[in-house]
Amino acid sequence: MNDQSGLLNKDKSLEEGSSKGCRKIALVTVLVVCIAAVVVVVIFFVPPDYEGEGTESSSAASAVGCALSNGGCDGICTEEGNDTVCSCGEGFLLGEDGKACDDINECEVNQGGCNHICSNTEGSYDCLCHAGFALTNDNHTCAAQLFYSDRKTGIHSILPETLESTTVLEGEGPYGIDFDCRNGMLYWSSVKEETISRGQLNNGILENPEILVDAGVGLEYPTDIAVDTINNNLYWSDFNAEHIGLLTMDDNNVVINLIADMKKRDPLAVAVNPNAGQFYWAYAANIDLTKRDFGVMNSTLDGASSVPLVTELAGISGLKYDSKTNSVCWCDRTTTIECINLDDSSRHVITNEGKQPFDVAFTEDTIYWISIELNDILYLPRNDTDVEIQALNITSLEPRGITLGARC
Repeated sequence: MNDQSGLLNKDKSLEEGSSKGCRKIALVTVLVVCIAAVVVVVIFFVPPDYEGEGTESSSAASAVGCALSNGGCDGICTEEGNDTVCSCGEGFLLGEDGKACDDINECEVNQGGCNHICSNTEGSYDCLCHAGFALTNDNHTCAAQLFYSDRKTGIHSILPETLESTTVLEGEGPYGIDFDCRNGMLYWSSVKEETISRGQLNNGILENPEILVDAGVGLEYPTDIAVDTINNNLYWSDFNAEHIGLLTMDDNNVVINLIADMKKRDPLAVAVNPNAGQFYWAYAANIDLTKRDFGVMNSTLDGASSVPLVTELAGISGLKYDSKTNSVCWCDRTTTIECINLDDSSRHVITNEGKQPFDVAFTEDTIYWISIELNDILYLPRNDTDVEIQALNITSLEPRGITLGARC
């Protein structure tokens, strides 16, 4: 019994010595050890500010809250006192469990403000444009791309709103050019390769180019092309071979001499108005050894019937049908761009300062044309052709054809 008292007294002195620095007894642990029928009771005192293994202060609990698995948050974990609060970044919404972050589909509300196509992404969205269009600086509005051929360098595009320019196709020879608004395809002729080709436009990139017509069927110098987007036909003029050609793309049938009797008219350019069942072709004809006649013919889509639309012009190159005014317009290669209205046959001059205009194209608001003199693209607003002519200041060696992306 005395031995046991000694042990207890010894333990008590240890207990008192170890607890001198303790402000308050926070925890008492009793350990009973039976050794050879002797019971020893050891009492440990743990101070309240002890932060050893197995205990946690409020500050440690807060730190571990976000440090461990981000506090269970999908997005942002914030410590507020002893609690952790979850929140989400832009483009996400906090879920009902208070931890998950769910993607917000911005395209469900007003199409994300996109002009053409809204594509939802994780935490954001992208605006996309239909073929033949590109995003302007606001990344929401789509504007028509202007495509032009350069006989020396290839096919290029420019976005007039931003003046951003890209090369669509490299190589010599491109001449006539047109855009298929239904299928998003670009068509072009090559006077070097003696071919007519097309390719799919995808975000301004020309994909899967293919040759449709070549020299094997009699193609020699295809100066211009026009796509009939309703009947899926392709027309072209061949100056050297002196014929108007037709490709019916549904059955891949080629008709070389669409106009049976050209009456010594050399074809220069073509345009098509499929809604009216008509196509138009510009020509140059020798009247005698000293005089040439230039004009425009009006033909049915099958070429069975052709009648003069305009005659006795000083010259002619580019030819376009303008659906907004129901007019056929042309360039005279010297100074003038002129149109004839198909409703009343009245003629009106767009400009007499075209700087050797070669080809012309239209948007809803603007008239663009190729200037041979300046090797540039010039333009005027439709509603005020008396204002000063502007230039896009393209870098081009020999621009020839011009067309614009459009929606059908």
